[in-house]
Amino acid sequence: MPRADDAGRLDAAHTKWHQPQPGVGPDCLKFLNDMEIVAIGSDNAAVEWGFPVKPNYTRKAFGFLGLPLHVDFIWNRGAYIIEILNLDELAKDRAYEFLFVVGPLRFQGGIGVPVNPIAIL
Repeated sequence: MPRADDAGRLDAAHTKWHQPQPGVGPDCLKFLNDMEIVAIGSDNAAVEWGFPVKPNYTRKAFGFLGLPLHVDFIWNRGAYIIEILNLDELAKDRAYEFLFVVGPLRFQGGIGVPVNPIAIL
């Protein structure tokens, strides 16, 4: 069970780009918030891909309708969403717990910056 300040990992083993991909959706937000998860990462192109937005959802990002998980998780909580991770070696080693170190580029107000993630077993 995850603990506060943990990071979640989604190993989708998905390699086909520009097609629907497995991921988490806005229905997971309450769990992520309740567990105080600080980051979620996946090996696919979009952690939140193709989930239908409820008709009454109106929050915007940069003038466009925002993806609920992205808007709430990143902007409201300051948490990280990390996509296109190479998780093959961790999966092969069955590494379920490790120290996760992520070094984002430091841009004031920046989002969508490259990171240098490191898993220390």
